[in-house]
Amino acid sequence: MRVFITDKAKKQLQALPKSIRENIQEALISLQIEGMRAGLDIVKLKGYSNHFRLRIGKHRILFEFAKPDNITINWIG
Repeated sequence: MRVFITDKAKKQLQALPKSIRENIQEALISLQIEGMRAGLDIVKLKGYSNHFRLRIGKHRILFEFAKPDNITINWIG
C-alpha cells in the first residue's frame, strides 16, 4: 500500500514537535504496512464514502483511500 501526503499535510506535520512527528510517522508506517488491521484508532467519517480519521494522542490525521492500494493523507493536526 502506498501513502501520499498532500503539501498542506506535510507543512502541518513539520510544524509539530519532533516527538509527536515521530509518533505520527510510526503510525503512518503501520497504516502503510498493515492497512486498517494495524490496531490503530481509526474511525470512518460520517457522510463520506472513503474518508477516515486516525487519532494519535490528541492529534488527528484525516486520510482517504484514493484507490484500493493508495492512501492520501489530507490533514494533520
